[in-house]
Amino acid sequence: MPYVAPDHFSNGLYLDGGIGYQIHIKRKNTLLVSLGYSYKTVKETGTEYFYTPNSYLLGIAYPYPETDIYNYHLTRISIKLGWAIN
Repeated sequence: MPYVAPDHFSNGLYLDGGIGYQIHIKRKNTLLVSLGYSYKTVKETGTEYFYTPNSYLLGIAYPYPETDIYNYHLTRISIKLGWAIN
């Protein structure tokens, strides 16, 4: 049975931007429209330690590590509508 060490998360990148426009409908009413984009990344590193069945026969008393690396990426496009009463 493997021993699993706690995962380690590394800081990633976060970008967010957008543009918007106001459309005046009447004297006191405004329609708000905006378009946005965001991008996020994070890296996860996890290590498992395994003992081989013949490790004790060979005189090896320590397990060998197996490291997994995961890179997560999230992108999003958003459209927002709003109504303003001035």
